[in-house]
Amino acid sequence: MTDPVLLRCQAGRRCTDGENVFDPDTQERVDRLGAIVDQPPLCDMCVRAIDQALRELKNDIVDLGKLLQPSSMRQHFQDPDMPSQKRTKKAAPLPFNENVYTLMELIDYETTIWAESVADHDEVEWDSYAAEHSRRGDRVGRSSALLGHRIATLIALPVQQHRAHSLTDNPADGHDADTTTRYRGDYWSNREGWEGAMRFVELHERAARYIGKRPVNRIEVPCPRCQAKRLYREHHNNRVICRACESPMSDDDYAAFIEHALEAHGSPSDVVTRKEAARIAGVKPDTIRKWVQRGYLRPLPSGGYRRVAVEDFAATRDVETEEAS
Repeated sequence: MTDPVLLRCQAGRRCTDGENVFDPDTQERVDRLGAIVDQPPLCDMCVRAIDQALRELKNDIVDLGKLLQPSSMRQHFQDPDMPSQKRTKKAAPLPFNENVYTLMELIDYETTIWAESVADHDEVEWDSYAAEHSRRGDRVGRSSALLGHRIATLIALPVQQHRAHSLTDNPADGHDADTTTRYRGDYWSNREGWEGAMRFVELHERAARYIGKRPVNRIEVPCPRCQAKRLYREHHNNRVICRACESPMSDDDYAAFIEHALEAHGSPSDVVTRKEAARIAGVKPDTIRKWVQRGYLRPLPSGGYRRVAVEDFAATRDVETEEAS
């Protein structure tokens, strides 16, 4: 009897809940697989990330626009006995950041084309002419709202052909070469709905890096005070707050709470020892100790470490520099 075939999230390396693959000899990470799923194409964590990205894209457009605009009009303090002075306006920042503007255009384009595809599939009224002649922020807001209410439809869409756009001079950059064609000077991408949905996650994360926002993680356990499942934590920040009762937690309370939550709702692999953390991060155990001393990692009261915290931090650090220091 053969073992059942495991179905994995088709996002692959981009999967937000993926599984790292390590070389058995060197213990170095060599690949990343999508999370195991019951129903393809995407895992629950990726769907949540898509939902979060679609809810934030309208605000991202507004905040990115602020990076390109001069400061607001200022009225200087006026002495009542002195003649009034003219309002002054600070010049726009130079040099002009073309990357921010290109990102805004790409967010606008991707949300619009996929909103049209979803509206056409579900036979929802969508005025393309009105959308084209509306302001960018309004257009992105309407498009992302439609997509956010119909995520299941978006993910399940069959292959859609759209004109390829990218963040570089080459429109085909960022698109799969096997599914991108060129016709009369234009590049055309052929993507399934789930690929377009994961594109929104990528664009939101890129926008957040420019804006300076930190992604917010939702904790799927009840609040210890009101029992509502509305606990949120900023990425790489130990401050947790419940959006139902507005109850904040201190760092020590949070560490104890997480340990209790892992015991009640998690699995044994959610908590790792120092040696296991070192293997996951691809460093020596002494490096893990240095990370703790510098405040990069917080051990649980039991002395272990959260696996996700180790993986997240290791992905953002220069391991060679850490080892050398």
